[in-house]
Amino acid sequence: MQVGMVFALIFAIIFMGFLFVFGGDMLALFFPIGEHTQIKKMIIDLEKKVDQLHWNTGLGSSDIMTISLPGNTKFCFIDPLDLSASSFIVEWKRWSVDQTSEIIIQDEQNMYNIWYFYRNEQNGYKINHLIRGGSKNFCTRNGVKIYLENKRDGVSVELY
Repeated sequence: MQVGMVFALIFAIIFMGFLFVFGGDMLALFFPIGEHTQIKKMIIDLEKKVDQLHWNTGLGSSDIMTISLPGNTKFCFIDPLDLSASSFIVEWKRWSVDQTSEIIIQDEQNMYNIWYFYRNEQNGYKINHLIRGGSKNFCTRNGVKIYLENKRDGVSVELY
């Protein structure tokens, strides 16, 4: 191997090291795959918990689950037939949505009961047998605990 090639390889390795150390946050903005995966995993875990409570336990059985999401995600539990805004004092608990999203949520093929806000995007998901426990739509964030209870109509969800 020539001497010039060795120095070029050393320079390339050092440059890549600086790129990862000082530009890692910028690279994460371009490739937020891990955060999307974390949101999908949370939805799948919640869906499994709801199915387990609905099918494998008796009326009144309950469980507590901790929400695990990227730090900048707002995860909302909603009733698609009653999308009225909630009036919680704490901003991250408040639910409100624009008219376009309301149409998407209430589409008879969707009927989403979960809606999340992540960076500049919004998306919904329907978990069968999941019903809003209280009288208001509400939102959660990372680290918040929710209370799930098997009711006659399905599994209700409330803040813990």
